[in-house]
Amino acid sequence: MINPKWSLYKDYKMAKMNLSESIPQEEIRAMRAFHFLEECLRDLSYPNHILFVWVTEYYVQDCCSYMNRLGYRYYARFIWANKPANVQPAREYLLMYYKGNFLPFTINFSGPLKLTFTGSVKTQKCKPAAAYSMIDAFYPYWSKLQLFGWTRRPGWSVFHQNEKKYK
Repeated sequence: MINPKWSLYKDYKMAKMNLSESIPQEEIRAMRAFHFLEECLRDLSYPNHILFVWVTEYYVQDCCSYMNRLGYRYYARFIWANKPANVQPAREYLLMYYKGNFLPFTINFSGPLKLTFTGSVKTQKCKPAAAYSMIDAFYPYWSKLQLFGWTRRPGWSVFHQNEKKYK
């Protein structure tokens, strides 16, 4: 599961067009964040894997083009009806991508798959427990990695850009 700061993506794309001595600080920060993400996905995941990506409505197109460029194939979209305290209600999407030669759902479920979920969180950085429970139910025996996340859960490894691992 990844939760990158998509507001940096436009700076990341612009940084590729600038000469190295003239890159603004915002673009350097964006380059570091997205290079870290790409390195983690390359070095810490199996060749065949599932990737869940958090993105707000405004950045869905950026997310889709970025993931496509990295060789991921889109599979499904889950919607979180986010109602944070003291903030305008918003939708966040948990997009499901895969890489490799297998179907993302390798186990059968009884009953329909719920594509919308709710849940409150303590801070804006956190994601709802329902999302983690859903992924744990889909893939109970798989290793799970979270990049740029803030929620610690059993069975999940969490990494941030400063390369410090939290568990």
